[in-house]
Amino acid sequence: MKRRTYLQAEMNEVPDNSHQQQGLVIRAARMAFGSLDSRPVATWFVVGLGTGLFLALVGALESYNYSFAFRIGFWLGLCLTGAAVAATIEFLLNKVQWSLQRSYTKWLAFILIFATLMTPIAFLANSTGGLKPWYDLLMYFQNSLVISGVFVGIRLLVRELYHYKALFNRGRAAKTQTMAFMQRLPVQLRRGNLRALCADGHYIRAWTDLGSDLVLFRLKDAIRELQGLEGMQVHRGWWVARAAIQGSRRENGRLFLLLEGDIEVPVSRSNVKALREAGWL
Repeated sequence: MKRRTYLQAEMNEVPDNSHQQQGLVIRAARMAFGSLDSRPVATWFVVGLGTGLFLALVGALESYNYSFAFRIGFWLGLCLTGAAVAATIEFLLNKVQWSLQRSYTKWLAFILIFATLMTPIAFLANSTGGLKPWYDLLMYFQNSLVISGVFVGIRLLVRELYHYKALFNRGRAAKTQTMAFMQRLPVQLRRGNLRALCADGHYIRAWTDLGSDLVLFRLKDAIRELQGLEGMQVHRGWWVARAAIQGSRRENGRLFLLLEGDIEVPVSRSNVKALREAGWL
């Protein structure tokens, strides 16, 4: 016997607001993951400032032979110049749509470009008493490669910290925003993780990992209260939480989502594209 835990579409009279909800989810994700990259100049400035102070304090590359005031001026000047170069590189790469995003291979290429551009700058900065021999360029390239790696390493560390902070804040906001709806459920279900909602006349059936029950409430109003939780209305009578999705299957050209708890949810044809764009399939 095939598993089947859904109502016929003809019995549901709830309007399909899936595209609106999908848009909210995508906008929330972009805000959570993209805010740091929208301020590359400020980010690189902080990285350059921190790197410059650190290199001055430790007297990197034998600069400990000079006074602390000299080291501060030299390393801050060089690293802030490097920050400007790095920000320019990232800006130009984004302009040609060579997005760095979370590709570490591209960041390695970034380090090579960065080090190559910083080599003549470092060469000239160390030639204040007269130009160094041209063959010293190889040494300065090696030094620039190391410092560029430190720059990008700190940049990525800041990025990851921001990423996890955004996830944490998003999860906390989602929990707060969903509490209003969860309080509508029977006491034994309120501490559960919501999996899906299904319209059933004037009621909705709510599935959680602790069981399911009917609630006298409209689906569109429930979805409004669940905007902080990553989910989507995939059918005019169904809403699902992304975390509950285990897979999908097709039958006679129709798509069904397979959720935890042996739940099958029909997906309307108009929402298949939205699910793919959101990365749910």
